[in-house]
Amino acid sequence: MGAIAVLAIPAAIITAPTASAATCVNQVTGSNFEIDPNANLTVQGSGCIDWLDGTSLRGLSQQDKPTGTGDDSFGQGTAENDTSPTIVSGSIPPNKSDLKYFGVNTETAAGKFLQLFWTRVQNPSGTTNMDFELNQKFCNPAATPTNCADNGKGVTPETPLRTSGDKLITYDLSKGGTVPTISIRTWTGSVWGTPTVISSSSASAVGSVNTSAIAAASSGGLGALDPYTFGEASIAFTALFPAGSGCTTFGSTYLKSRSSDSFTAEVKDFISPERVNISNCTGLVTSATQQVVIGNAINDTATLSGATATAGGTITFRVYSDATCSTLVSTLGPITVNGNGSYPSGSYTPGSVGTYYWIASYSGDLNNSPSTGACGDANETSTVIKASPGISTTATAGPVIVGSNISDTAALTGATSDAGGSISFALYSDATCSTLVTTLGPVSVAGSGSYGSGNYVTTAVGTYYWIASYTGDAKNNAVTGSCGDTGESSQVTKQQPAISTTAVTPVVIGSAISDTAVLTGATSDAGGSITFRLYSNNTCTTLVTTLGPVSVNGNGSYASGNYTPSAVGTYYWIASYTGDSKNEPVSGTCGDTGETSVVNKAPADITTAQSFYPQDSVTMSATAGGTPGGTVTFKLYGPNAADCSGSAVYTLSNVALVGGSADTNNQTSFAINAANAGSYKWLVSYSGDTNHLANAGVCGDEISSLTINNNAIP
Repeated sequence: MGAIAVLAIPAAIITAPTASAATCVNQVTGSNFEIDPNANLTVQGSGCIDWLDGTSLRGLSQQDKPTGTGDDSFGQGTAENDTSPTIVSGSIPPNKSDLKYFGVNTETAAGKFLQLFWTRVQNPSGTTNMDFELNQKFCNPAATPTNCADNGKGVTPETPLRTSGDKLITYDLSKGGTVPTISIRTWTGSVWGTPTVISSSSASAVGSVNTSAIAAASSGGLGALDPYTFGEASIAFTALFPAGSGCTTFGSTYLKSRSSDSFTAEVKDFISPERVNISNCTGLVTSATQQVVIGNAINDTATLSGATATAGGTITFRVYSDATCSTLVSTLGPITVNGNGSYPSGSYTPGSVGTYYWIASYSGDLNNSPSTGACGDANETSTVIKASPGISTTATAGPVIVGSNISDTAALTGATSDAGGSISFALYSDATCSTLVTTLGPVSVAGSGSYGSGNYVTTAVGTYYWIASYTGDAKNNAVTGSCGDTGESSQVTKQQPAISTTAVTPVVIGSAISDTAVLTGATSDAGGSITFRLYSNNTCTTLVTTLGPVSVNGNGSYASGNYTPSAVGTYYWIASYTGDSKNEPVSGTCGDTGETSVVNKAPADITTAQSFYPQDSVTMSATAGGTPGGTVTFKLYGPNAADCSGSAVYTLSNVALVGGSADTNNQTSFAINAANAGSYKWLVSYSGDTNHLANAGVCGDEISSLTINNNAIP
């Protein structure tokens, strides 16, 4: 028979508040639910519960379609073992089988319990046989798959396909009886198995039927109930789920009426199945730390649900380092359980990065089944990532002189205490860090701290840019500074040399003057040149000459070379060094000490140089023949010709006699000076004439001795 829901709660059954077991009327051991001998819905004992929760029904209750032509039922001889019961419409079942409501409730107290009730239209004249079927599947014709049995041609299916392990709870009450026999059967896959009577012990199940009427005001909406039209039962989960049955969940339940005590008798009316969640499974929902940085702890929290209020046992947490959970790295717990609730694992600090996989396991106890998560369950992984350290750097700011050292210091922060790896320092000569000058390091790292690059000896001026790079390691990410970071440039400037000079002074006109420049404070490889400029006025505006340039090779003395002035006076030198790529230029100034050359007049000395041009004359006379005529020859012999032999130093030949006389005319031909002074002899010879004889003359007749002294006059 189809059903009208009075209180529909999909996929779950309302669970009574957890409470300690109280002393209630006709209860299953450990339960607080009353199964009154004269079944009713109201609470009788303190601390107990019954179907009425205030004015509403506890749990889930389902109503059948109204009796009559609109009702439906099982037909065509359908029995319990039929896998596809046939549903027919418009039939009117016998009054004792015409159902009105059924209800389901689960209770968690010291244990877990299932409560059931049924109501029917009239007081039966014979036996009462009610069957509650619990199925793992739920029939939904609109779903895929439907999980529905074949309930006949043209009929919308209502009953679910049976699964091995489904349960059938039979409630059999003999005529006139008040205590039903409650049994459980298990679906084997083809038939219902042998029944197990569970009502023989109050530890497993108790049931009753109302032997007196129940007023509508006390029925929670079920209406007025005649005697023997309301029955109830309470069943311990230990009977429903015996030891070894494992975790099982029933998702559907419905009520059927059977025509007689015989199990093979026809089933008559039914109230269509309703979704439920009847399970012996304890729920274990876990949530692990999502992500941490290496060095921090991870943990897991397991929330136990579906257990009894006094559930014991323990929860153990296992941590694995691989996705198949084959490499165990730690076991936390066991953590003692005291009922449902959340239980933290405690902390585990991983020693390496990666993904860690948790599995939480509940041991269970006498009243609660064990429960274990699976490897890779949602929210059961913890990712341990590398630390992301920071690196800040401070370089030699400068300015420093070229040739000096520069260095960098990197401060590594936020790394693990056992951080390894190394830091390298790259030095660039351009602001885009594209021209590498040198790389210093690597410098080994041992945790956070400051690490020096070591020194670099600069070889060129300019701005240098540092970039420090940490390699990272198994626990720490790499980190690198950026080109142009604050504090990551070093300014290198040229050397500032000095120049001192010493000029030649004084000199006299006609002598050369020069300058010497001493270059100091330059680099050892200084190049460039020094130029010397010479001026003739003390403002150095009248340039006389420029000497050089003279090539420079490091510090030292450099000479200008000579210049010979053409005028007396004071001359002013300025020496200028050009500088080079490492050295600044430097120049003297006009009038610097030691930078004048005085040119004086030359002194005038008198030096005598006597010279004598020897002369001779002759007068001829004769005793007869008149005044001699003809010619005479004059020869002069020097100090080396005492006998007038050899060559004469001076000869004047054939000088005509005039009036008997003749003279020499030695103006330029021969001179006697200091170099050839001495004794000189003339030899005069006469040629004769027509009246007079020739005369060869006599050597030494004429002698002249000269001594010449020449003295300088200052």
